Amino acid sequence: MSEKAKKARRTPVREGAPAIILRLLQQLVVVLLAVLGFVFCVLSSYTLDLPTGTLVMTAIAFSLLFLAVFTLPKSGLFAILCLVGGIAYIAVNAGDLLQGVLLLIERVTTPLELRMPDLMQMLLKPAMADEAMLLMTRAMQLILFFVSFLSAFFIVSQPSVPGLALSTLPLLVPAPFYLLSPARLPFFMLFAAHLMVFAFNNARRAQTTLRAGVYVPQSRRKANQAAQRAAQYSLSLLALPIIAIAALLSGVVLPQEGYERPEAIESLQQKIFSLDIGKDAFWRSNDGLTRGDLTSLSAIRFTGATALKIRVSNESSLYLRDYAGAIYTDNGWGNVSNSDFSNLSTSVDIAPQNLHAAALEASGELNNYFTLTVRNIAATPLSIWTPPGLITRADAIPNAGYVQDTALAFGSSESSSEYTLDAIPVDMALYNVSHADDGLQSAYEKSIGKADGLYNADNSAASAVRNDADRYVEYLFDVYTQLPDDTYAAAQTLLSTYGIQLVYNGSELNLAQTCQQVRTLLAQQCNYDYSPPVMPEGADFATWFLQEAKSGYCVHFATTGTILLRALGIPARYAEGYIVIQKDYEKQPDAEGFIEIEDTHAHAWVEVFDPSLLEWVPVEMTKTASSSNSPSPDASGDPSELTTPSFSQDTPEPTAEPTPTPTPEPTPTPSPEPTLPPDGTTPDPDATPENEDAAAAQSTPTPAPTDDGTQDGSTTPEGDDTTEDVGASVPRPPLWPIFALLAAVSIPLGAFGYRKFHHERLLRTFMQKDANAAVLAAMRFALRMLRAAGAPMMQAMESQEQYAYKVARQMPAVDRAKMESVLLIAQRATFSGRTSSKKEREEVLAFANSLVSALPARMKGLKRIVFLWRFPPIYPF
Repeated sequence: MSEKAKKARRTPVREGAPAIILRLLQQLVVVLLAVLGFVFCVLSSYTLDLPTGTLVMTAIAFSLLFLAVFTLPKSGLFAILCLVGGIAYIAVNAGDLLQGVLLLIERVTTPLELRMPDLMQMLLKPAMADEAMLLMTRAMQLILFFVSFLSAFFIVSQPSVPGLALSTLPLLVPAPFYLLSPARLPFFMLFAAHLMVFAFNNARRAQTTLRAGVYVPQSRRKANQAAQRAAQYSLSLLALPIIAIAALLSGVVLPQEGYERPEAIESLQQKIFSLDIGKDAFWRSNDGLTRGDLTSLSAIRFTGATALKIRVSNESSLYLRDYAGAIYTDNGWGNVSNSDFSNLSTSVDIAPQNLHAAALEASGELNNYFTLTVRNIAATPLSIWTPPGLITRADAIPNAGYVQDTALAFGSSESSSEYTLDAIPVDMALYNVSHADDGLQSAYEKSIGKADGLYNADNSAASAVRNDADRYVEYLFDVYTQLPDDTYAAAQTLLSTYGIQLVYNGSELNLAQTCQQVRTLLAQQCNYDYSPPVMPEGADFATWFLQEAKSGYCVHFATTGTILLRALGIPARYAEGYIVIQKDYEKQPDAEGFIEIEDTHAHAWVEVFDPSLLEWVPVEMTKTASSSNSPSPDASGDPSELTTPSFSQDTPEPTAEPTPTPTPEPTPTPSPEPTLPPDGTTPDPDATPENEDAAAAQSTPTPAPTDDGTQDGSTTPEGDDTTEDVGASVPRPPLWPIFALLAAVSIPLGAFGYRKFHHERLLRTFMQKDANAAVLAAMRFALRMLRAAGAPMMQAMESQEQYAYKVARQMPAVDRAKMESVLLIAQRATFSGRTSSKKEREEVLAFANSLVSALPARMKGLKRIVFLWRFPPIYPF
């Protein structure tokens, strides 16, 4: 080769400033498409309600940072520094980041209808809404750090479509497996990034010959490079309109808003999840409860698995609440902010959950109570299920605390599986509210003075209860009567349309009859359905449920009932938990006296605050088997004609405090309650057509207004747990299928990506400018293949001829003469000081390439697969 040719081969064609800028802009666009597409695919696939603006700014910042890192000359050093900084951040904030990741997993598993592994449940700590949002955002930012780092590496430093897929797709793979899908635009953003990397990679690979140093005349070389750059830009730019066309076509082909999957697809999904093989892994109970989230309501299906075990000293029916929603938004129910609640918590000494018990204790009448022990088997981790009339304070339960005024919860997994508490039996009848014509809030405040336990009490303890109750009533009307403006307007329209209004008996507000009207409306307009339609985006929930869907389960009934009561000005809230019915006490207890409460007992109801009890009283709104056929009692009828329902002997009906002398101020008396049906039974709120008769035969001591004049008790929706094909105690499955699926996808992608990266590195090594180094690298590659195939190592004093003879004798597929020749070439490249020729390089590469195809032919099974993965074929020479 002439000196001129060697010089031309060594001299690269430098990029001009415009070309560099264009290249950086292209790489930035691809990185942003990949990272932003990943963000919005995750958010839309799993319906995560995270601050979009914060995540977008984080994605842009990381994309710019890592684009700069991998563009700089010492990119490896800067990349290591970034990783060290990220690891240091993780170490400093490990606790918060762990909780954020666990909260994200919990949110993701909700639409996937899976249960978190027990270890994760134990590590997860309860958090307020604002704190949980902050923790999940920080966890998502950490995920974006690594996704941006890997995406930039496989776009800028080592362009690779498999590598980019490994960076962005693993977290999205479970969604389509469980029939969830991302929004179209983010999906095509991600698709565009992969397609443009493919274009970059092909254009870049076309320049391998030039980078290898093979001599090409200077004029031809410049022309080739210009053409290849033009092809690279053209391919990448051509990808964008192709993607845009594909997106438009998908808009026609893919499901539109309001789309419902065909019945055949739904049936197929049920068959997949109910296969005998892997049933424990994929089939789980979906009780329909979402802790107030109305964006992910899905069809109910029960396994009959045990959720709780309880042991109670008083065998009475119970509503066990572990969640209540204070604030209503378009997405559902939630808690007030910590700052708003602190205005109440700092001004009272008695927790609202204990007001009723504190009033009885102040008057010395706290002498009739029961003890309840709850053991969490497979229900929500860290929850504490409490009945009305709670006596036990949070600090009396190890590791427990109040969740504002709505519930109790454990602070960590320590001692969270079992707890014991005391409570007062609370009659579910609602009292009338006197002087309601002066305004509801004023009437509630006046009722406090004569609340159960306070009427005749005149001591400092009773005064403290009154003061705290007065403050809580102010809080009630500030929080529990509020609705968003559009929801309030829609609810007022519904109340006007159906003639629902407050029911008065003179100057007294009849809470029971008012709730009865709402219950009757729901029963007349809507049916109970395990698989309700999906609410369209932007619709008002109550209007949609009453006038369009007209079917749903307890969450739908309870949410709509709460909205309508609030629109009437009555403090009400949405509640979730489990219910215990008399039938449960017929079960055989275990050796410790516990009875099982199955997942079919999960339920949602309305709670109305009764100022005469200082207690939130459960009110059943869910339609029952008998409620649709019975008329509502006439609110104007004579209250004396209605009798008070009977209760179990262990749950006495609370009576009004007697007055020593007649006063013009009426004493609190129970409001007239509708009578029970002739057979004395109460219907099942969540009964299905298959078990309506059985449900109607169960009576409970927790009556609430029904549209047929009965007091509806809290019973379990037994539609599925009475069937024979579902086991009585099928264990709820773990989350391992998701991780197994991720591993099944990530491992092949990682193996393929590494092999591709290794292949390209070999090519650069074999085609480097230093011919001697290339020859020696190719020879080492060939010797590694021989050893992997079982050939012995070459000894220090062994000649080329001896070693070639030994290998060829053991492996007939190896050409002995060619092997002797390439060993001699490698020896000359090592010791002679002479530069190997192009022909010698090609001879060694051809020999190595022949081994790639010849050696695996005599291998079998896994050994052959591993060999082919470790030693990719190189281009023929």
